[in-house]
Formats: sequence, C-alpha cells, structure tokens
Amino acid sequence: MHTDETVSTKLVISGQVQGVGFRPFVYRLAKQLKLNGYVRNITGQVEVLLQGSTKAIKQFKQQVIAQSPQIAKPFIQQESTINSAICQSFHILASEAQQNPEIHIPVDYFMCQDCQQDILDPDNFRYHYPFTNCTQCGPRYTLITRLPYDRANTSMAAFPLCAQCQREYQDINNRRFQAEPIACPKCGPHLQFKSTDVSSHKNALQHTVTALAQGKIIAIKGIGGYHLVCDAGRENVVTRLRKRKNRPHKPFAVMIFSLAEKTAVGIEPLLALSKQQKQLLQSPQRPIVLCYKKQINLKLAENIAPKLNEIGLFLPYSPLHYLLLKAYGKPLLCTSGNISGEPVLTDEQQAEQSLANIADAFLHHNRAIVRHADDSVFRQIGSKLRPLRLGRGYAPVELKLPFRLNKTIIATGAQMKNTIAIGWQNRVVISPHIGALESLRGQQVFQQTIKDLCHFYRLQADTLLADLHPGYYSHQWAKQQPIPFYSIQHHHAHASALVGEYQLNHNKGSTPWLVFCWDGTGLGTDKTIWGGEVFLGQPGQWQRKYQLKNFYPIGGDKAARQSWRSAAAVMWQLDPQWHTNNIDPLAKQAWLKKINCPASSSMGRLFDACSYLAGINPDYSYEGQGPAEFEACYQDNEQAAIKLPISHDKPAIIDWSPLIQLMASDKLNKQQKSSLLHRTLASLVADITLKESQQQKLNIGLCGGVFQNRQLVALIEQEFKRHNLSLYIPEKLPINDAAISFGQIIEYYYQEKQNA
Repeated sequence: MHTDETVSTKLVISGQVQGVGFRPFVYRLAKQLKLNGYVRNITGQVEVLLQGSTKAIKQFKQQVIAQSPQIAKPFIQQESTINSAICQSFHILASEAQQNPEIHIPVDYFMCQDCQQDILDPDNFRYHYPFTNCTQCGPRYTLITRLPYDRANTSMAAFPLCAQCQREYQDINNRRFQAEPIACPKCGPHLQFKSTDVSSHKNALQHTVTALAQGKIIAIKGIGGYHLVCDAGRENVVTRLRKRKNRPHKPFAVMIFSLAEKTAVGIEPLLALSKQQKQLLQSPQRPIVLCYKKQINLKLAENIAPKLNEIGLFLPYSPLHYLLLKAYGKPLLCTSGNISGEPVLTDEQQAEQSLANIADAFLHHNRAIVRHADDSVFRQIGSKLRPLRLGRGYAPVELKLPFRLNKTIIATGAQMKNTIAIGWQNRVVISPHIGALESLRGQQVFQQTIKDLCHFYRLQADTLLADLHPGYYSHQWAKQQPIPFYSIQHHHAHASALVGEYQLNHNKGSTPWLVFCWDGTGLGTDKTIWGGEVFLGQPGQWQRKYQLKNFYPIGGDKAARQSWRSAAAVMWQLDPQWHTNNIDPLAKQAWLKKINCPASSSMGRLFDACSYLAGINPDYSYEGQGPAEFEACYQDNEQAAIKLPISHDKPAIIDWSPLIQLMASDKLNKQQKSSLLHRTLASLVADITLKESQQQKLNIGLCGGVFQNRQLVALIEQEFKRHNLSLYIPEKLPINDAAISFGQIIEYYYQEKQNA
C-alpha cells in the first residue's frame, strides 16, 4: 500500500479520556496532520474516524498516545479499516450513547499553570476567582451526578454560563472548550465567610485571612469536603485545635505555598527533599507526602506531629487554596473537617452543626459537593514512595484484571481503611478511601459509594464478597442483601491483592509466592486472631507456612488502643509472676481465665507490646500510635539482631520470647530497643526467605499494615540486597487494609477456579 493512498480507519480509544480535553486535542492533531473525519464521545470512550494517507494515520496513532493531555491516560482499544463516504473536513460530533458502554470516571485534579496565571492577572476577568478551571484541571469525581460527563450531569448545572464563558465553552481552540465545570465571577459559585460577628459574600477570602492571623480555626469547604485550617506555626492554636477536636496526638498535615521561598539572596529551597518527593508533591494529583522533619526548613509548631520524625506536606491544589496561601503568606495546618473517625463533611449545614464546637468561623461556597474525597497520602516505604491512602486525584482506581469474570462482583473490603471494589469482565474499580465503618456516617458513605459506582458503571451485582469476620459492618451489610454472598479470609485477601497487582503489571506467571502478611488483626480460618503470618502458594490456595506464636491480649479489640494489654499478655506468658503497678490486678484474673482474651498471632499487637516495654505512651489516641512513635526512635547503632526460634510444626511457630525478654530489660534504652526490634524482624524475613527459597523458586512479597513502617522495610530491602533477592511490595494500592477489597476479588476468582 502506498503511503499517500487515502484510506479510512476507525479507532475506539479507551482509558481516561473523559473530562480531560481529549476531543479538542484529537481535533487539533487531526487538523495538523491534514486528516478528515470526526471524533465523538461514546459514553466512556472516544470514537475517531480518520480519512487520509496511511502515513498521516500512522503518525496520528503514535501521537494521540504520546502527546495526549497531561491528565489523560488513553489507549487504542479497537482499530478497523472501513469503507466510508469521503469526509470534507474534521468535526467534533455530539456524544452518542452505547448499549454496553465502557465507562471511565474522571478524578479530581489540581489547578494547572495556565489557570494559575489567569487568577493572578488583574486584566483577566477571572482575576482572583477561586473556582477557575479548564479541561486540564479542576474537580470531576466530586461534581458528577451521572454520566456521560456533561455539565448538565454535574453540580455545575445550577450555574448557567454567562455569554463570555459560553463563548469559551464553544470555541474549539480555547482550552476551556467543553470544560464542564467552568465559571467566572458573573455566573459561577461564590464564597461566603461566616462567623458569630460576620456573614458576608464580599471579601470572604480577606475575612478568612484576618481570622487566621488572629489565631482562629476556620472550617473551609474545598473540592472534596471541609478542612479545618489554622496557622501551622502557632503552638497555642494547634493545642486549641487538638483539644476541641479531641485529637491529642495524631499528626496533622501542612499545606505550603511552594517548595522554595524568596530571600534577600535569591530563591532558597524550603525542603531538602528527594527528587521523587518533589515530583509527587508537584504532580497533578497533589497528594500529601510524608517528609522527614530534618528535610523541612519551615517554622512549624512542634505539636503538629508530636514524637514523630515526619510531617505530611502538600501544595495548594485548588484556586481557593492557592489564593488563601498567597494572601496569608505562611504555612497552614489542614486536617479533615469531620468528627474524628468519620468521613469528611461535605454539606454546609452538617458542617456548621458538627464542627460548631471546633471551628471559630466557616468559609463556605455554594458549589455542591456530590461525594466526598479525602486527600491522598504517600510515604517513602523502602526504596519508593507508596500510597497509604488513595482519594482525591487518584481514585476511583481502575485496573485491568489478568482474567475475565463471568459475573459482576462487589467486594466490600475491611472494617478499617475501608474501600469497596467492583469487578466485571476484565476490569476492576477500587473506590476512594472511605475509612472506618464504626460510625453511622461511615456506614452511610459506604452504602452510598456502592450505589454511586454501580450507577456510574451501569452495573448490578451478581455476587457480594466480605471479610470473614462476622462483626464487621461490611460483612453484616453484605449478608443482608438478596444476592449470593461469600466470605474471604482477611489475610488471604491481603496476599492476593499483592499478587494481583504484580500479575497485572509484571506478569509474574505461575511461580509460587512466599508472602509475609503482618498487621494488627484479622479473623483466621481457625477462629483465632491472625496478623503475623507467612503464606506459601498462590491466590485461591494459600498455605499458612509460618505464624507468630499465639499470645492472649487482654480485652480483645481494646488492645489496639492500649498497649499495656498486649505487653502484659506476653510478659505473663513468659513469667506469671511479672508485675507492674500500672496494670489493674483484675486484668490478670481475666487473662488467667482467658475471659475476652482471644488467641492472637498479631505482629501489630507484638509491636504494641514492645513499644510499651520500651517506655512509649501506653494509651493511644489514634491507631498505631505506639509503633509509630517507636519507629521514630530508631537510630542506626550497633544493636545486633537476634535470631528468633522457629519450630518444625505445621505451620511453623515463630517464638517471640527472646525478643520480649530483651524488651523488658533495663539494660537497653528506647533507641536501642527500637533498633533491636526492627533489625530482628528484618533478619527474620530474610532467614525465612533463604530457607524457603532453597526448596523452590519463589516470588517474595510483603503486605499488611505493619509494613507501612519505612524503617522495617528499608532494613528488609538491605537484607535482600545483601543476599541478591528480589522483593515485591504494593505500589499502585496501599499496603494496608485499603487493598482488601481488590484482594477479595482476586482471591474469590481463584478459589472458584480451584473448585470448578
């Protein structure tokens, strides 16, 4: 075929191509390459008809992927040569609905550089307008009421476009061409400042700046919900916020204007960050990134992250945040506007009612938030920055399955750090972070998220999956539905989530996996509490190869918040005469009779016990506080690892006794005990791996909340490097319970395949 021969080709382009300016980009690219035809939305995908030379069409196919808009993620799903009438030019056609659409939901993004210039330009009609956006930035997921993604199907439908915005919206050469959320001061949403003294739409931002300077706490409505905001440099203000929110210790995040500041001698970096950290902070997703305090050249209150060596930082991602920080000139503490443990608030009236005793004033706006989205959080774990929580900018997360499902499955996830996942055909979508399901609001958001995702993707569940624990709300909800329901063991789901991610992205094939699954709690198949397990096998056929020796934390679930309960349990198991004045004598009687002291192999609870014996605060005000503070005590010293005895049982039992004896000793200080614990556990992982790898070729992986510990993972990576071993750790999804819903789908598929 000659390169100048005119042919007709039809492409169906899938992926993230909705709400990202993809059709105008296709139009301009086709015009540039002198191609005729059309582009149109077909509910979740883009259809392109191209007529022109084979050379130009080949260039188009390359450039439509390589040069696509920054926030687009396209791929060519179908291509066909067709016989068609000759087109005289290239057009954008109206959207067309499909009977079986392949829908992809757009996520929320930051404010792009062009919009930033608009709001800083006094001659621009959007000067200082806090709701400025275009096809390359701004809210999406939090605005959408239904698909296709058109303005009429968003909360912006309440704001008819003025003539000036309408011209931009209809101009193919304008970057706001069919940018659904666009608006301006004439036709769009507006701010309202509200306190006991003032209620004003005029100068609302300036009122907020003045209130912050006076040391007040402001509840500010953002893209995905409310933030509680105050000056990050004033310790007394942070103390007041902690007291009002009943959050005595849990760290807060800090929003900063930029990564550098102007000084008398030029531009100086505020942060001594890695290249990875800088790139992530400045990415379109704008997540919170945990950074070492020693990396930060900022005057921040000490009590923002007490007894920890990291602070979560992020850059402004909306025009409102950008204008506020620019006007205030100092870092701002930003934390979720919620009652602790509940999802972030999105409604003005609910916010005023729920936060009345916390906030001194409110900065509202009248653009409705259809659904909440928490800020995403990343931490350096081992050699890479990995997600701890996925929300705004990242979720819903869509992955391609390495198999095809013959039914639609909803996986309801875990009790803590909950997400839900929907799997159908070869697709799986994981929801944004929902959080704990212990409150009524958490349960309502859980149900609404399931309803929304089914509605968006036009799906109806055939099968429900839930955690094995009958006390979890997700289990109880799933069991009540008139749909077939299956329980998936918590740690099997953890391990399968890890394998599922790497089978998706790295084609690990049929090599067996050795997976270290360490966390706080999960009901085991033997009805004891697991959490210190090592599995061998594949999804659908996990063998519990090793486990931590059982102990009996006092009070069951209460042990997760009071470390003395685990410490006393391991000490009494070693020495029934062990005594300390800080523990109620009745607790020992309960422990001796095993009243509400379920057997546990939890590595998370063992960390709690060690932190207590090292002198860390025994009463937690947030999940994992003791281990987090104990990790922060770690110092590179000569404290050698010890070998933990391992039995020849099935499963083999890892005996923690020698470690606990040293933790209880007065001969080591807090820093030495931290070093001992972390080095011993890293050595344990390496020793088990070396032993099992002698028997057969294995893929080695880590999963579970304990491996959020950056120091532990760094030491394990060092051990593996020394022995020339490969290690797999989740990258796309969090290592904690947020990946359980995805793992439930992977595990269920392979269990069904085994039973077929």
